[in-house]
Parts: sequence; structure tokens; C-alpha cells
Amino acid sequence: MEQTFTVEQITPDFAIDVLSTKNKNNRGIKPASLKRLITAIDNDEWVVTNQGIAFDTEGNLLDGQHRLQAIVKTGRTLPIMVARNMDPKIFHCVDKGVARTAADSLFIEGCKQPSRLAAGIKVYLLYKRFPKGTWASAIMPTHLEIFNEYNNNKDLWDHIVLKINMYHKKFHFFTISVAIAMYKLMVDKNYSEDVCEKFWTQISEGANLEIDSPILSFRSQMMSKGFRQRGSSSQRHLLNSFIRLFNFWTDGVTKTRFVAPPTDVSYVLQINPPATTEEEGAII
Repeated sequence: MEQTFTVEQITPDFAIDVLSTKNKNNRGIKPASLKRLITAIDNDEWVVTNQGIAFDTEGNLLDGQHRLQAIVKTGRTLPIMVARNMDPKIFHCVDKGVARTAADSLFIEGCKQPSRLAAGIKVYLLYKRFPKGTWASAIMPTHLEIFNEYNNNKDLWDHIVLKINMYHKKFHFFTISVAIAMYKLMVDKNYSEDVCEKFWTQISEGANLEIDSPILSFRSQMMSKGFRQRGSSSQRHLLNSFIRLFNFWTDGVTKTRFVAPPTDVSYVLQINPPATTEEEGAII
């Protein structure tokens, strides 16, 4: 179908119909953004711009629900640029009156914890792309890149965020986004679900740990506010700490005091690969 772009007079009745029947996948209304649009309309400051409302080939609304809601609230008929027969993929990259976040894209895909998972995928992509240097100066992953990573491994990412949420409820002193990235890196190294669960259970519960377990020492350090607040390096520092801890754990290293990597380390650590068979490793 050919895409069309026309300025149309949008009535309150039309806006109500679209919002009630064609607004299936959009996020919730943001009151502050809606108020700004209503104020502009009431002050006769509304002007036609290249930003308007957009529909896909099936007539579903892709963009513009705040503008339509403002028309409903003010009862005014207004001229708006209307794009029709658009590719649904523009949802993830078009310029919005209210900018979409990566979490918004994940929410549309049915993710139950979009904000936490989007943040976790960002940390994961930073680790993969910028193993050297500080992440403060790195080019941040785009919303579309985060969405694509999620969409390519949707079931796994959904599983990971549910697991980490469960562990975080038991021990809330670690950063969820970093833990999500760490879990995915463990899976990337072909560690089994049993190994992943055993490691995170020991971190979250701390039960029956020997006095020389590095996990026991690490848990105590994570409870320290000073350990968690590392400025722009906090995520890299915590992820490096997780990796060092996991490597100690899989190698059976005993330490009464776990020493985290320096905050200014210029590289990110690598997770050791598993033994040829898990039964040969120290983790069993």
C-alpha cells in the first residue's frame, strides 16, 4: 500500500474512535506531556508541523496518542499531519512528541519488566562492544539496538529478568541491570541453568556458606553503600566484581576476604569457560 502524508482536520469524535479502537500497543499517557499539549491548544499556540499522527497498514495508531488525547480534552478540531500505511517498525525509531525509550519498545513486545531489562541489555551491549576504556565516554547503545537484541533472544531475556528479580527480592543490595547482564554472559559461556541458579542462589540467600567463601565476603561488601556508589564506573565495577567472584567460585578458590577489581581498571574481565564437563569443575 502506498504511504500518504496529508494535513487533515482531526475532530474530537475521530480522536475518541482512534484511541478506543486503534490504539492497541501504545504506552500509557504521560500527564505532564498531555498537559503541555492542552495548554498550547488553549493558548491558540497549536501549529501544523511534520510531527503528527501515524497509522500502519491495518489502521493501527503508531504515533500521536498524546495529540489525539489533547484534542479530546479540549474539544477542539485541529489540523494535523497524518501519515497512513506506515511500516510498523517505525514505532522504534520515529521522532516523537514524547520520546520513546528502549523500555517502551520492549513493553510493546510483551516484556513484563521492560525498564529493568532494557537497562540490563544496555549494560550487556556495553560490555560486548567496549571491553576497554570507561563506559562514561562510550557510545551508548541505541533504543533500536537494545530492542533488536531483546527480539533476537526474547525467551532467554524474559527468563533472565524473572530470575534476577526473584534473587533481588531476597538480597536487594546488587544492581539489577548489572546482574541481568552478568547472567546473560554466563549463559553465553555455556554454563548450564543449574550452575547459574546455584551461583545466584548463594549470592541472594548466603545460606550455609563456609567462612572462607568469597561469596560470603562479597555479600558483606555489597551491603556497604560505599561499594555500590562508584560514580560513572559503578556498572563496570560491579560487573567486573561479579565476573571475578564467579571465576573464583567455579575454580573453587577460597578467600576470607574478596577483593574487587579496582574502580579505574581499563578493561572488563572475561568469564572463564566451564570445564569440559561440569562434573569435573569445583562448582558441583
